[in-house]
Amino acid sequence: MQWIMGERYMIKRILMLAMMLLYTLLPVGEGAFDLNGRKGAFAMDGIDAFVLINREDAVNCIRDNFMAHENDFTLIMNKNTLMDLLQDVDLLYAAALLDDAATSRDSDYLKANVISWEAKWHMDKMDLARLTISADYRTTLKQEELLEKELASAIEFIDMKNATDYDKVKAIHDYIIDMVSYDQSLSKYSAYDALIDKSAVCLGYAAAAYRMFTDAGIESRIIAGLAGDEEHVWNIVKVDGEWYNIDLTWDDPILDNGQDMVSYDFFLKNENDFYDHVRTDEYNTDDFLYNYKIAETSYTMK
Repeated sequence: MQWIMGERYMIKRILMLAMMLLYTLLPVGEGAFDLNGRKGAFAMDGIDAFVLINREDAVNCIRDNFMAHENDFTLIMNKNTLMDLLQDVDLLYAAALLDDAATSRDSDYLKANVISWEAKWHMDKMDLARLTISADYRTTLKQEELLEKELASAIEFIDMKNATDYDKVKAIHDYIIDMVSYDQSLSKYSAYDALIDKSAVCLGYAAAAYRMFTDAGIESRIIAGLAGDEEHVWNIVKVDGEWYNIDLTWDDPILDNGQDMVSYDFFLKNENDFYDHVRTDEYNTDDFLYNYKIAETSYTMK
């Protein structure tokens, strides 16, 4: 689950400051560094492509290329834009912050669907930079097309007309648990695996739930952390103006006789009732906890 377990923010900032100092000390065409596996090198090169002149446009281009499942792509930008961009350290995280309400394929789903990425950059004497990004994805574009059709079919099957927030969340919760079995091989991580192949680990459950919640008009996030002392992923959802924890994986237990069942032990819970779940630092910041304040009491099932 490479997308959830990053280094601490302060360490990243220290490394980035060191990189920027290195940039000011080295002449054009000399030097190289390796920052958290993201490599860069100064080099001479001609520029013959559209030049990005601000961070916002650069991040949008990165997001669009990630969403298009481009394995290798290059952006041309001026020096100041590159320096502004590299302050983010995690370019995938920056791209995932752009949340278009018209699609559920971006934001948390995008971050979950990129297995790994690497960025390389170099400068020329004109103070222009060439940023090349390589990425690997959990799905192919063809699989994403099939998933889109499956999601539309699932939403139509559930019939969300005149449904309340609670009705939508419970219907999606039950639908996914009925359709998906936990992947005992621990090799299936995507929403495609969950909804098409009907088997996935926790990230597949959470990604599928995020897609369906979002498509049904329910605000949702994918949360990473530890559960039972193991790496785990779950969701939070907004119901009637309040945020709640929900873990579809743990609500899909396998009985001793091998049969599946639908549980509600981790359905719309406050923090106290959502036991054995500990978030990573990314989801425990003051800003995140303020913006996604969990309800004081668990939701009363109807």
